[in-house]
Amino acid sequence: MKKQITLRIDEDVVTWFKSKGKGYQSAMNHALRSHIDEIENIKVSVKLASEFQESFTDKNIIPELKKKVERVISENRTVGDYYRPNPKQGKKAKK
Repeated sequence: MKKQITLRIDEDVVTWFKSKGKGYQSAMNHALRSHIDEIENIKVSVKLASEFQESFTDKNIIPELKKKVERVISENRTVGDYYRPNPKQGKKAKK
């Protein structure tokens, strides 16, 4: 649902949107919506990162998992290193 309002916008901004052709008001609405979505996504990402970090400071974390994570960090490895297949394993002999 759209709501009609009166809004003061810098002249150069309006000129730029109008220069793009028909539908400039919809384009302005889309730009505002995209900005809102981006801000909301950042908020969610920050919240998830914070919760993830808190889980590692929680005393109830599984000690084995914590040791594995600390080992990965100390070895300067990435999680991807543990998921890459070992080239020596799993290869079938050529006939």
